[in-house]
Amino acid sequence: MRTTRRAARLPGLDDGGALLRALSVPSRLALLVDLVGCGCEQRVSDLAARADVSLSMVSRHLRVLEGVGLVTSRREGSEVLFRVPGARLAALLRSLADRLERCCP
Repeated sequence: MRTTRRAARLPGLDDGGALLRALSVPSRLALLVDLVGCGCEQRVSDLAARADVSLSMVSRHLRVLEGVGLVTSRREGSEVLFRVPGARLAALLRSLADRLERCCP
């Protein structure tokens, strides 16, 4: 009989694989790196101007990242501004690194 092992949960994520799935698309990861690099809020249009994908794809990617808590957003007039909650991102990545060290030294 084959048993299925349940994925380990990461703090703050309902689905432990959601973080990895969100980061698995190169252009989505590039957007996150861009946001982290600037250290400030960015408009979707500004991010799209520097991205290798369309404005609508940038918006979709940002929704995915926001869905797993890697970015937050706020509306300012007709613009939506995104930022990376640094402490939360660091905690998620630290938790993932700790789990990797325990299972795969």
